[in-house]
Amino acid sequence: MSIVESDRARHRVLLLSVVLAVIIGFGVGGAYLVGLAQRVPVADALTSGNIPADPSGDGVAASGPTDAELVQISQTASVAALSADIDSLLTRHFQAINTGDYAAYAATVTKPLSEADFRLAYATTSDTDGLVHQIATDDAGSAQVTLSFISQQSIESAPPDLPSDCIGWTVVWTIDGPAADLTVGASDSSQTQQEPCSSQ
Repeated sequence: MSIVESDRARHRVLLLSVVLAVIIGFGVGGAYLVGLAQRVPVADALTSGNIPADPSGDGVAASGPTDAELVQISQTASVAALSADIDSLLTRHFQAINTGDYAAYAATVTKPLSEADFRLAYATTSDTDGLVHQIATDDAGSAQVTLSFISQQSIESAPPDLPSDCIGWTVVWTIDGPAADLTVGASDSSQTQQEPCSSQ
């Protein structure tokens, strides 16, 4: 083989190597982009309504959402005897906060804030996407509700440890009183979770 032919052979091998590297690079990059596009943060999924199906029913509403519904009851929670009453209570509670109706708010809480504190705390708050995941009732008949929701507010009104204008909350609230007169009681702070989300 002549020197010229040898150089041409080497060039062909080098060119083929470059082409293969480009093809492999596009393949890996494409796979990464597809994976990135399919990754939906939990808080964003809550905000957009794109909550993945959950075979256990804990995170899936018993019926589809409507614009008029602030709170939905999961399939698991819907079998609880108090589910309809709790749905009504929490809907009235969030509506009162969203509209700044202190009297309506005070009627939904066992120990309400003063009116001045209510107006200071909730002046810019809008609560949406409520989902009751679980309703547990103890032997005394007291109910505890595991609930997630989205809260949007000014950064100044957000918790000091999470200065965000959109927060995804998961809370456990005690529900007090008889079925005809339920109120939101104490919150179990040890089970409270919060994370920033994308405001709409």
